[in-house]
Order: sequence, then C-alpha cells, then structure tokens
Amino acid sequence: MAFLRLCEELRLARYRDDLAAILCKRLPDNDFFRGFRGKWRGREALHVSAILCGGKGVGKSVCALWACLDACRGNGGFDFLDLSEFADLWALQDRERIAALKRVRLLVVDEVDEVVDVKGPAYALFKRVVNARYRNKQPTILCTNDSIEDLREHIGEPVVDRFALRLGSAAESQRK
Repeated sequence: MAFLRLCEELRLARYRDDLAAILCKRLPDNDFFRGFRGKWRGREALHVSAILCGGKGVGKSVCALWACLDACRGNGGFDFLDLSEFADLWALQDRERIAALKRVRLLVVDEVDEVVDVKGPAYALFKRVVNARYRNKQPTILCTNDSIEDLREHIGEPVVDRFALRLGSAAESQRK
C-alpha cells in the first residue's frame, strides 16, 4: 500500500498506534476528529490549507494522518515532517526534498509549536515552501499546541493567513 510505504520512508514510526487505528478504521470518537473530518472532506480538492490547534492528545496528528491516507487514496502523495526539520533541510541543502515539498499533493508540518522563535534560513525556507504551495493551490496542514494568536507571533501573520481552515477551540477555529 502506497500509504504505508510513504509512512515508512518518512520514518513516522512514532505515530505507529495512530496509523494502526486509522488503517483498522478505529477512528477517534471525539469532537475534534469529527469536526476536522467533516470540514476537510472535499477541501483538499478545493486546495484549502488547515491549521490544527489544541493540546497534547486532542488528535491533531491523527487528523493529519487521516488526511494523508485520504490523499493517497486519491492517487496522490504526501510528506509529513516537523517544523524543526526545515533547519536540517537548509543545512544539508537537500534541494530534491525541498522541491518535493513544494509539489507533493499534501504537506503536513507537525510540532510547529516546538520551535518558539523560527528565524533565519530555516524560517525563510519554511515560508518559501508555504508560499509556493499557496500559489500552486496545494493543501498544507500545520499541527500545533499553540493558539492562533501565539502562532501568529511565532511564525508570522502572513504565513498564518495562508491557512483558511482553522480547527481548535471555537475561538481559534475562526478566521481572523
């Protein structure tokens, strides 16, 4: 299965339990997942990007992985990385992977809150990838423990404004 092969290639073993649940159709039975699933269906085709906000254990990564599986079912691919990995991509000058991030059907950037002050070349690379995907109408999902307000401060309002769908608490899920 293309989905499992991509998960292996991307070294997503830390999500093993979430992946198993999704593949066995044991989907989370909580408002966060139901809300995301209901709002995401068909959004990928409309090229809408999303920010998933919430505390640990709410299901942000499960939602993102479910969207990745959905992308694979539509004969597309995905990439899934942590924001901190942009520093590695910059340091290694991995032009092939950087180009792939700009064109893959769905990109998920997890743990956006782990890097409090995103600055320098890694931030510039992250911003370039997000902007390229926005211009090319390719969906991106950001997962963060931060609120939208904190995210605006950490990664910048222009980047946050590229994401039309925001899911978290009622206040966070509304577009500002």
